[in-house]
Amino acid sequence: MRRLVSALALSLALVPTVHARSLELALNDDMAQFLYSTSTDPWGMRGGEFGIGVLFNENDDLVGTLRLLSTNRVSPSFRLGVGLQGYAGDLDEIDETMGAVAIGGNIGFSLAAQVPVSLVFEGWIAPGILAFGDIDKLKEMSARIEVGVSDHAAVFVGYRKLKVDLSDYRHDYELDDSAQLGIRIGF
Repeated sequence: MRRLVSALALSLALVPTVHARSLELALNDDMAQFLYSTSTDPWGMRGGEFGIGVLFNENDDLVGTLRLLSTNRVSPSFRLGVGLQGYAGDLDEIDETMGAVAIGGNIGFSLAAQVPVSLVFEGWIAPGILAFGDIDKLKEMSARIEVGVSDHAAVFVGYRKLKVDLSDYRHDYELDDSAQLGIRIGF
């Protein structure tokens, strides 16, 4: 628990220096993830997003993430994002460390409705050449439905699978494989 509080405090300390744009919390009975995001427009990267986050689960695993994503609104109802996401963490239950640089992105479909509703698919993969520590590769896939409740807030429900292949084990280790509920608040 002390590591979680330290990681969250570090995330909070770094965010004001990059002009935070939104805070997202995704959770279920076994896992919680905080993600702070900001636009990269002030840095000269139009349509980009920088994010820093922390994930922890019931096994006392703690994983930090850094995200750099470039998004293109292809049409009013379709957006496409590609980028890099870094992972670094401690898998406490199995006493292993992990690090990875993943490539991936997301696809979002906005549905025509009085209340803004979107369907978002996201995926990240770090093959062996981009995986470090005690892991051989990393895969993260998710799908969710987002509902905008105001101009600065949205709720979502979805499913995510985040797993790593371990060097010393014959099976995958799952950090998250379940439904989740979340909220995103803009600043």
